[in-house]
This record gives sequence, structure tokens and C-alpha cells, in this order.
Amino acid sequence: MQLANLKSKIRSRSASGDNIFVTQGSAEAFLAKVYLYEKKYSDSKLMAEKVINSGEFALLPNFADLFLTSKNNNEESIYSWQWSGAINTYGGGNFSNIQYGLDILNDNASYGATYVPSNDVQDAFEIGDLRRKESFMVYGDSYPNLKADGQVGFVVDKDKYGDILANTGAAVKKYVVGQATSETGPADSWGGMNNCNYIMRYADLLLIYAEAIMAGADETTNAARKRFIQYGETESRSWYFRK
Repeated sequence: MQLANLKSKIRSRSASGDNIFVTQGSAEAFLAKVYLYEKKYSDSKLMAEKVINSGEFALLPNFADLFLTSKNNNEESIYSWQWSGAINTYGGGNFSNIQYGLDILNDNASYGATYVPSNDVQDAFEIGDLRRKESFMVYGDSYPNLKADGQVGFVVDKDKYGDILANTGAAVKKYVVGQATSETGPADSWGGMNNCNYIMRYADLLLIYAEAIMAGADETTNAARKRFIQYGETESRSWYFRK
């Protein structure tokens, strides 16, 4: 790999224009994934460990913040698609808000919720998992900062919107930012928005590292290895890394 042609570590610990660049660490993270798929577990572990130890990337403290437009290009973003509704050209804005979100959550489009959470996806979330509300909506959920139906502050009210969850009883929240506000930035003429789509997050790399350590086995007895534990969402993180 010609890593020398890429920028070295420049990752800021806040949402930053500097973070839009693909760095040497970004390329090495993807290489760790390639090695894992090729079952080159030792190579995958070493490459993932190199990126982890570089300190370039970090988990964003609050899972919900990952999908805010204001958190584009944060420290957890290893690589993401960049969009802009401001350029007002078809395909320039992010259509996730339309394809995933309810029609009352988008501007300039006459449809919404092309894709909905299947029942097995819903069942995969344990009761009390705080990631659930930020992944999909059900009746009774409240989103104080989300603009819907022309008003800021959206409650998935069954009495008011009795048929909006008719398919599987849920709607996607992940990547859905709602109608345009100062936080989201403008929507283009087709309803495209400004929020980025992650291709790889630092959380993905941590799991790649964990799988490389397991090397295809169901368990490991190597106590000297760095390990992962699932960390309670009461601490606002999906995964926590420690020695």
C-alpha cells in the first residue's frame, strides 16, 4: 500500500473539516478488515492494534450524537460519505432522511420510509438498550430536537399518527435528522440533507480487532490479550475497550 501518499494522523477530537481526509490510519483500518475477511487473523490483529495504539481515532461519548449533522467528521469517523444539500444538485444531498425516515420528517419529498425495520431487527435489541431509540422509532418515543410536520419536537403519537407505523410497528431513526433546522443545514430541492454516512467507524475497528483475536474460535483463553467488554449504554457507549 502506498500509505506515504496519504495524510498522516490529523484527526481532531471535535467535528472538523480536517477529518474529511482519508489518512494512513483510515487505510490501515480497512486493511485490517481485508485481512480479517481473508482469515489472516494475525495480520488483521496487528494492523488493527497499530491503528488503535496510534490514538488517531476514538469512540464518540454519546451514541445518539453519531448521527447528528453537527457531528459530521467526528473522531469516530474512519471514513464516511460526504454530502451537501446546499449545492442543490440531485444526488448531492443525503437521501437517508427520505428513504428511511417518515414522510412527515422530510422537506421537498412526497414520500418517506421506503425501508422499515424488520421484526427480527427489532427483536435483536434487548430491553433497556438505549441504542434502540436512536436506531428505530416506535409509538411513544419522543425526539425533542427533531423537526417533523413543521414543528420542532416530535412525539410518535399513535392517536395523532395512527397509521405511520403500519408495516412493522417501527420506523428507522438512524441517519434520520428530520426537516431542515439550523442543526441539520438546508435540504435540497429533492429533500437531500447534509449528514454524513459512515463507511467505517472506530467502533467497527474495535470489533474487527476482537474478531481477529478470536481467530474464528468461539472463545479464547489468552488472558494476556487486550479484550473487549460490552459497556452499558448508561455510560453512553456501545463498546468499551480496556486492557
